[in-house]
Amino acid sequence: MDLKGLIPIVSKSEKKISSFNCRKHNDNVTVDSIQ
Repeated sequence: MDLKGLIPIVSKSEKKISSFNCRKHNDNVTVDSIQ
């Protein structure tokens, strides 16, 4: 198992997940402010 090759893949998917959560959070904020 090559850990050095695995680390960039993990960080890439983590960034994808965090940006998705951020987008979801922003959607919730806009919905809350509209109501």
